[in-house]
Amino acid sequence: MRHYLFENKKILITAGATWEIFDPIDNISDYSTGQMGYAIAESFLDAGAAVILVSGPVNLELKHPNLKLIRVTTALEMKAACGAWFDEIDFAIFAATVADYRPRVVSERMVKVAGDEQPIMKIKNQDIAFEFGRIKKEHQFSVGFVPESDRALVYALDTLYKKNLDIIILPSLSDKGNVSGQTVNKVTILNRELETHSIELTSTSELAGSLFNEIAEFASSINYEGPETLVA
Repeated sequence: MRHYLFENKKILITAGATWEIFDPIDNISDYSTGQMGYAIAESFLDAGAAVILVSGPVNLELKHPNLKLIRVTTALEMKAACGAWFDEIDFAIFAATVADYRPRVVSERMVKVAGDEQPIMKIKNQDIAFEFGRIKKEHQFSVGFVPESDRALVYALDTLYKKNLDIIILPSLSDKGNVSGQTVNKVTILNRELETHSIELTSTSELAGSLFNEIAEFASSINYEGPETLVA
């Protein structure tokens, strides 16, 4: 469904996981397929937006005249790709599952097996949504994802303020079938007006459409207009 709120707006979306490399063969990642980020991107493209999709390694394709697809591998690459657009975008949707840490040293040669344990020295990656929140302009609108955990809403509320988000989405990890890489999802949505509700188990494409409508409805409710951004 076309929503004129997003027409000619620039939307930054991250998708998939990052791979943190520690030698030419081995890496650390998670199970994210990128399906959610790509499905959300498609919803915004259908609404007339210009989408910058920064994608980790996934087996997905998306083509559209108003799509700029930037493929990256590591968290550092994803941060750099996103940061280049921070000044220009109207909306940011951080749907990627970015690794919290990366190996301190990346070996140019395969690390040989030695013993039953091999400790890896790690360094923390910068949080892309947090970095955007620090410099976010008044007209910009951002959405983040955080997996549900113990005291999920308390944690989500803290994250909402810490990262200066407008909406935070909590995928449930407690429901059977609702894990990264699956095509069924259940989420809780919390916005900065402290309104919250859940979307029950549904397909990724249906959930992406519901999340698109949630973002449109909340942006409209706070009288979001944004600048007159023209698609180049």
